[in-house]
Amino acid sequence: MRARATWHEAWAIDPNAIFERSVKFYIPDGDVILATKVPPEAKPQSPPTYKLFRVHKFLLALRSRVFYHLFTDSDASAPGNDSFEGVPLVELHGDNPDDFAVLLSYIYELESFLPFRRYDPDISIATTGAVRLSDKYLLESLRKRLVSYVVAEWPTTLREWDIQQAEINAIKDTMFSVTTVDGKEVDPGQLLSDRIPEPVSAIVFAREFCCPQILPATFYRLLQISFKADWSLRSRRADPNPTPTAPNPNPDADADDDDDEYTYIPLARWPLLDKADLTQYVRGLHEAEEYEPPLTQFLTAECWPSFYDGWESDPDTACYRYLENMVGVFGKRRGGTAARDPLGWLKDCMEHEKFPELAKKHPDRLCERCEIVLRREVRKERQRIWQELVPKWFQLQ
Repeated sequence: MRARATWHEAWAIDPNAIFERSVKFYIPDGDVILATKVPPEAKPQSPPTYKLFRVHKFLLALRSRVFYHLFTDSDASAPGNDSFEGVPLVELHGDNPDDFAVLLSYIYELESFLPFRRYDPDISIATTGAVRLSDKYLLESLRKRLVSYVVAEWPTTLREWDIQQAEINAIKDTMFSVTTVDGKEVDPGQLLSDRIPEPVSAIVFAREFCCPQILPATFYRLLQISFKADWSLRSRRADPNPTPTAPNPNPDADADDDDDEYTYIPLARWPLLDKADLTQYVRGLHEAEEYEPPLTQFLTAECWPSFYDGWESDPDTACYRYLENMVGVFGKRRGGTAARDPLGWLKDCMEHEKFPELAKKHPDRLCERCEIVLRREVRKERQRIWQELVPKWFQLQ
């Protein structure tokens, strides 16, 4: 519902300001109205628009010392002060209405406060303003909770990484067969990027709000996203059910089906990376591409090539030949983003028996002892990559 302020009601804000009452937080028995200015659209609005929140002073003062002093130090009922519909009105300069609504949701709905779904790619951006407001109003408990939502989206151990990767793979496999997630109906037009965490915005969030524990996972996840796969491509996706008279939102769709491929791959908000983080990403990218696994550690000493000294030559053991071919197939020969994921292709090596094509060239595969050594040592190597190499590659130590 809209109302236009009169001179005597809101002279300090703007005599022509437009007021919009919050649907959720315009409480009839509230004893103060807090006004937040609605950001102008592409064209500056004239007159300005304010979102109004009619709330209870005692509750805000109970949660925040800043609000306590705001209401205590100023006599809102004094003659000449702003009011709206007979209720004292206070403008909150610089506060975004949506962010302030999140803050009020926490204050009024403390037990049920959960404004974001799991794996929401927009969570880092959506919470940034509210975290800043929690700092402004000294709501440390709100700050901790919002930051914890973002941190929880990103693995901090290799086990958590493997679990998340398995979940993402399952999302890919069931994109068009699952109709609900967490009890909510899924939009059939969603892209994969709508259902998984987005790393660049998380990096920006981690830098601003001191969450270094999520940086290894976010930077490593970024390795699996093509630099061409930018977030802006979401808007270029062709309409799956166009009407005969509707203009084609993707004028090049007939010439190239590239837009459709972005339905199934992750996207990133690449332009948000600052120069320093982009430099760290590029450095880590080169390190990951140049990574070479310690092949001889994956075999028993009896199956090492007798001549092995680092020079290229034909190995003289069947196990080494099979291992060398397997690493080539799973890692370097895949190319693209797969080659930048040693955690992924080393995990494939542990499950190599699931790939019958490897046995065509080397039907004997590995001997029993090498099989045991392979599984044990690959686990160790993956831990080393996660704990030591990834922080080193991206200079996060």
